[in-house]
Amino acid sequence: MSEQFDLQAARVLKLIDNDNKQGTDQPPKRFRMCIDQAEHDSNTAGLHELRASASGQFSLNGLKYMKSVIPSDTFTVVDLRQECHGFVNGMAISWYGPYNDSNRELSPQAVIELEQQNLNELKKADTVEFDYLEGKSFQLEIPLTAPLQVYSEAELTSLEDIGYIRFCVTDHHRPPDVIVDEFISFVKALSPSEWLHFHCRGGVGRATSFILMYDMIRNAHQVSLEDILQRQQKIGGRDMYRLNPEQGEHIRKAALDRLDFIHTFYDYCASRQGDYEMSWQDWLQTQQASN
Repeated sequence: MSEQFDLQAARVLKLIDNDNKQGTDQPPKRFRMCIDQAEHDSNTAGLHELRASASGQFSLNGLKYMKSVIPSDTFTVVDLRQECHGFVNGMAISWYGPYNDSNRELSPQAVIELEQQNLNELKKADTVEFDYLEGKSFQLEIPLTAPLQVYSEAELTSLEDIGYIRFCVTDHHRPPDVIVDEFISFVKALSPSEWLHFHCRGGVGRATSFILMYDMIRNAHQVSLEDILQRQQKIGGRDMYRLNPEQGEHIRKAALDRLDFIHTFYDYCASRQGDYEMSWQDWLQTQQASN
């Protein structure tokens, strides 16, 4: 079924991203850690010390799995999803529009408010049915019935004694400049012992983009761009040069824009040599002025 054709009416679908049926000994989709053993043929300086992992959207059991394998007493989940999402009875759910970008025009605060409204409606419901989109969701044979355990991701991670922060990024796209600076400020304030787990819906585009950015912030002074790209791909991240033309011109253009951003962000990190007192946006202005 063509996603573009199926969603032309712009109806936002309520989908199950992960049905929580895997045991706590099974990883979320595309789960990987920077300490994973891989056949690297690139410079790995600083990679194993990065204390970071990434995946697609996890269920409650997937979160418990991560707690059991991440070699840190505490870690912080870095949620990169702009689309509304949450958990029902341990299952990961989301509201999915065309190209998964139905919240694109909303501010982060508006996204959170809409998401809470959606979750509150589920809490009040006697029965809940989910839509099904082939290749994008799991299918339930019967509706869920009350009482339901409904949580936002911030609430669920808190219940599991896990840190949480969210950077709202549109699926398939590069992060906005203001979000980039917020992420840099977040990284600057981290404890050296903190472990970060990055995730988006599928664990591909946004998760790879941000773990690449984190690797660059920490290691661009000693590792080339191509080596950082290759080593993150080797452990299970996206090949950022893959443009997916079969998904249409809209997605291809977004992928090209994201790739250009990755190259420019590396230049920023390499030029700073570990000193990030100058913000990303201020650095961009100096580059434009010099050109």
